[in-house]
Amino acid sequence: MKLLHLDLSAGISGDMFLGALVDLGCPLEYLNTELGKLGVLDLKIEISRSSRHGISATGVNVNFNSNVRVKCLVDAERIIDNSNLPDQVKSRSRSAFLKIAEAEAKVHDSTPQEVHFHELGSPDTLADIVGAFLAVEKLEIERFTSTAVVTGSGIVKIDHGVVPVPAPATAEILKGYAIDLSAVEGERTTPTGAAILTTLVPSDSCGKIASSSGELISIGYGAGSKEFSDRANILRAMVLNCEPATESRDVISVLETTIDDMNPQIFGGLFEKLYDAGCLETFVTSTMMKKGRPGWNLTTLCRTDKTQTLASLLLAETTTAGVRVSQVDRIKSHRETIIVETEYGKVSVKRLTHNGTVKFHPEYDACEALAKKRSAPVRVIMESAQAAALKTTR
Repeated sequence: MKLLHLDLSAGISGDMFLGALVDLGCPLEYLNTELGKLGVLDLKIEISRSSRHGISATGVNVNFNSNVRVKCLVDAERIIDNSNLPDQVKSRSRSAFLKIAEAEAKVHDSTPQEVHFHELGSPDTLADIVGAFLAVEKLEIERFTSTAVVTGSGIVKIDHGVVPVPAPATAEILKGYAIDLSAVEGERTTPTGAAILTTLVPSDSCGKIASSSGELISIGYGAGSKEFSDRANILRAMVLNCEPATESRDVISVLETTIDDMNPQIFGGLFEKLYDAGCLETFVTSTMMKKGRPGWNLTTLCRTDKTQTLASLLLAETTTAGVRVSQVDRIKSHRETIIVETEYGKVSVKRLTHNGTVKFHPEYDACEALAKKRSAPVRVIMESAQAAALKTTR
């Protein structure tokens, strides 16, 4: 099994990622042939060799002779769905564009369907995203890990004006991922790069050394378009030949407190704040406390770096006088999110893999939203999504 490990010490953009995979051996002719299936006139990738601080890397440039623009999520989905690209490439490409649309919508107080892509609507964004997943498919990469994401600092000018780095959309996309806020000047990670990264690399595989050892079989370098004095502006991609992934392990914090003197109505708003602050899971169980009083055990799970933040939130938002904290080992299935097409519309589905067994769990929120839109029972949407997901394994 091939594992791709990304060194993001200089950040990531769409062209840097694609350049690294071309450097790893993805044929340029294959990419241009497949991208031609998108139906965007004369869309073509060209490559060049350049040196970044003495390291030879592959640069990517997208040429097009077309007035076609991907103005919004609907445009991106239409172009992708009307092509005859591989299903996995379509699913990942839709997922990446959805991440961008959701981030832009959050920043501009809009909806993913209504938000305008502005500078991200250029055909080169389409080529970078679809090309990235075509290259991953061609190289037969099955697992992905990365270092923490260097985002850069300072300011950058976009269509909306001058904004801080990381750009607001980039920051939204990277929520839940390990980032490096070192004082590195300039925009080092772009929204397109962040969308590709978060589509491929699970959040718990970012900022950690690859959990499987293996033989290092190839290394590719993708060149960024700019030169920086502090470090080589390259993305290094390393392919390892590993044993098939059966599970992964990490350490998480468990925060617990027992409460018997609080209005239970507070739990609803508290849960929202806990999830917004980065908790993995939180739940309440009933218990009997001293003097025969009924109470609740409130349990919150989080990454270890979120422990203090969430403990402070619990102390501020509840009547508790203290929070118990412990660290535990966690064994997990390998997980990723895919987008499937049902007769009612597109639905995101969580795919879990362990010891060769694959399980699918349709995302309830996505199913509920689609059920309301189509005036159908949520149960029917979930069953349809489950059936569509199962077809991806055949």
